[in-house]
Amino acid sequence: MMFISLVHHPVYDRRGNIQTSSITTFDIHDLARSSTTYGVERLYLVHPSPLQRQVAERILGFWEVGGGKEWNPLRSQALEVTRVTASLDLAIEDATKLTGEKPVLVATTAKTKEGQTTFGQLRKNLDRPTMIILGTGWGLAPEVIDRCDLVLEPIWGPTEFNHLSVRAAGAIICDRLLGKRNI
Repeated sequence: MMFISLVHHPVYDRRGNIQTSSITTFDIHDLARSSTTYGVERLYLVHPSPLQRQVAERILGFWEVGGGKEWNPLRSQALEVTRVTASLDLAIEDATKLTGEKPVLVATTAKTKEGQTTFGQLRKNLDRPTMIILGTGWGLAPEVIDRCDLVLEPIWGPTEFNHLSVRAAGAIICDRLLGKRNI
């Protein structure tokens, strides 16, 4: 069983300072659609600010019970996997309750580091509940990465340019780990 947590704090800003980023509607919609397509159990939007969580809840509410459900039922269905939470600890707690065991925590980063887990290695070991942790802004702060069990290798295309949006990275990660393909 796979979970995704989209963490908004603590993350880096473009200057390398620790910050809190804002929740965006694009991230919510696109990551929910990818999560539902690939059978992710839950997508957690993790944000410490009550006001930012209210924004996310309002967006979700429009699609769950508001006019959005009738206007675009597929979008409404995709968003059903999404939960808003104040901390990564609460997301982990919820996933643990659902599965009966703490998920393997997998940090993501765009930086290559020694000891990272490859997509192939992780794909072969998805027999335990697993939580992929995505960072917004310019990536997860060390305090989040350090508490994870594994760090996933970066996504690289054929060029040296490596600056994907978090929602594009999330979709690629879902496909590489859960997609139907012959290996």
